[in-house]
Amino acid sequence: MCVLTQGRKKACKEQVGGVKRIFAQDWSLVSNKIYDADGVLTGVDAVTVYQVDLPAGTAEFNQTMKASRENGTVYYEQGVTINLFGLSKEDRKELQIMARMNLSIFVEDFNGNIFECGRDGGMDASGGGVKTGKGKGDMSGYTLEFMGEEKDHAPFVAAYTSVPFDNIANITVSFPA
Repeated sequence: MCVLTQGRKKACKEQVGGVKRIFAQDWSLVSNKIYDADGVLTGVDAVTVYQVDLPAGTAEFNQTMKASRENGTVYYEQGVTINLFGLSKEDRKELQIMARMNLSIFVEDFNGNIFECGRDGGMDASGGGVKTGKGKGDMSGYTLEFMGEEKDHAPFVAAYTSVPFDNIANITVSFPA
């Protein structure tokens, strides 16, 4: 039985949109996750996540509720889209690997929130490509789209003190060179 536990006041206008960066790893390696009573991720088995820095205003994270009254079901589509400026043989190789994997993707927004996308089923590449536009001011780089379907919203990750994941047991961040 579903029972409401609280209401919600009108929020202050103190939030901003946008994705600051993502962190990715093979979904199967992010295991034995520990969540607190509020469903916030607080620990995992030892794993390294790889940071992907993103140009401002070029990435988005969406969660869309899909519900069926007829079937009595609710689930959430989680989508992450990133754009990366520049083309290189090193990026090409790494992005092809990402596109072929089932990933855990952690999304950090500009409010300091980190979300765990693909908690139970991972995130798979659903589209993307290489762009180099017609004009000198057009984008030259990569676009990647990832999609997952989950029973619940993406959980928050425990807030960090000075660097992402510094309050999560056993996560190491590999920073870009």
